[in-house]
Parts: sequence; structure tokens; C-alpha cells
Amino acid sequence: PYDGDVAYADEIVGGFLDSLRATGRFDDAIIAITSDHGEGLGDHGEEEHGVLLYREALHVPLMIRLARGQRGGQRVSATVRQTDIAQTLLALTGLPALPGADGESLVPLIQGGGADRTAYAESFYGRLHMGWSELYAVTEGRNRYIRAPRPEFYDLSSDPGEKNNLISQRGPLAARMDAWVVERSAQGAFTAPGAVDAQTREKLQSLGYLGGTAASAPKPGETMPDPKDHIASWAVFEKGLALRQAGRNDEAIRVFEGVLKENPRMSDGWETLAQTLFRSGRMAEARRA
Repeated sequence: PYDGDVAYADEIVGGFLDSLRATGRFDDAIIAITSDHGEGLGDHGEEEHGVLLYREALHVPLMIRLARGQRGGQRVSATVRQTDIAQTLLALTGLPALPGADGESLVPLIQGGGADRTAYAESFYGRLHMGWSELYAVTEGRNRYIRAPRPEFYDLSSDPGEKNNLISQRGPLAARMDAWVVERSAQGAFTAPGAVDAQTREKLQSLGYLGGTAASAPKPGETMPDPKDHIASWAVFEKGLALRQAGRNDEAIRVFEGVLKENPRMSDGWETLAQTLFRSGRMAEARRA
């Protein structure tokens, strides 16, 4: 289903570009290409994306094709953000900027001026689905800070793969960046999403996503587990989902039980275990789960 979704989107975009060419408007068009996320591929223990905030998941392509191919081949090396895209397209077309929006136009950078933008990121996926701590990150040029139960600081100029945590050596700078993250994240109060209906949940699971009840919120003063310490159990859980989809329910149940022993607050895990036990006719165990 996922491959079909991608192919369908590709067909729609191709048809749209063909129509621009057919009507003689392609040369005047401004076209922006980007991605919603990268992929972990095991660099920091996460095979896919959504939980951790390392660059392999956040550093995505951004290509802007100007009208008539102006400045073709030019590369901007400064840090930019996806929140800048809308403002940039409005500026390039001579339309007013969005009032009160986070982003800024990238036109000065395209024209050879400007500086790095401060880039913010957050992930509540581990909190909502696994009972782990949420994560925040900020990138300022070469400096990268991740707010977690065990905070991290990286110098991207010498360590683009984020392997050498310098938090003990960059304390004052990390503290300043942490204060900025706290202020930035407080601007919008977080509200856990509501549960989805069974049909929607099944569709999400067929695409590899979870969509059950959110994990319970932490108690005041409680420290949630650091996602980087437990991310390996997420890959194990996904193996259990694959076994379940293949009809190997007894094997899947054993996998889910092992993951839940390490992650007892994983609401999606309990729900999935209960469903799988139910499929196997183990009703009493399903009710307990």
C-alpha cells in the first residue's frame, strides 16, 4: 500500500508538470522540492524515523528551481528550515509575507547574503507510543544541541555524523541553547491526540504506523526513559508486527511480551498484544492485556 501511495503521488505531480509544459507556463514556474523526513538506517539505532532527532532523519533535500532556470546549480550551504519555504515562495512571487509566521524568506541567501538560521525540532512519538521522554533539538550553524534526559551536544564541522557527545565540554553554550529550546517549546502547549477508530488504526498499521491510545503522561517530577537507551526495542517490536501480519501470531506474541517487559508504559504495545491474543483465541490473556 505504501509503494502504491508513492506511485500515485508521483503520477499526480508528473501530470501537473506536464500541464505546465503543455500550456507554455513551465519556464515561468517556481518549483520547490523537499522531503518530509530522512531515515535512520541504524546510524543511531533507529532503522526508520520519528523517534530520534539526529541529522539522518532531519537533514533533508531542499531544491528551488527559479523561473527560467535563474541561478541554476547554485548551492546554499547555510542552515535553512522548512518553515522558511512558504515565506520564500511568497517573496519570489512578489506576494506579502505571512504575518506572525516562524519562517523567513531565503531570498537573501539565494542572492549570496544572509546567515545560518536557527533550526528547531521536536519529537513526541516516543512519548506518545512508547512511554519514553519527548525530545527537542536546536541547530545553530555548526553547533547542535539535543534536549533529552541525557542531553547531547555535537560540533557538526568535525562530527557531522553526531557520534561524539561534547556536552561535558560545551556546558555554557549548551545551557544557552537549552534555555532557547525551553522558551521555544513553551510557545505552544502540547496536547496529546485523541484515539482513532478501529478502521483508521488498521489502515495506519498496514502502512507501518501505530495509531492506538497515547501512553500515560509522566507524573510530576518523574523522569521518563531516554529514547536513545531503548530504541533497539522499537526495532524488535516492528519485527513482531511483521510476524503478526504474516499470520505467525504465537511468535509475534512472544516478541510483544518481551518488548513490554522492557517498556511497560507502551500503550500501543499492550493494545497490539491484546489484539493478537484475541486473534489466537486466548481471550482471558487478551482481556488482561
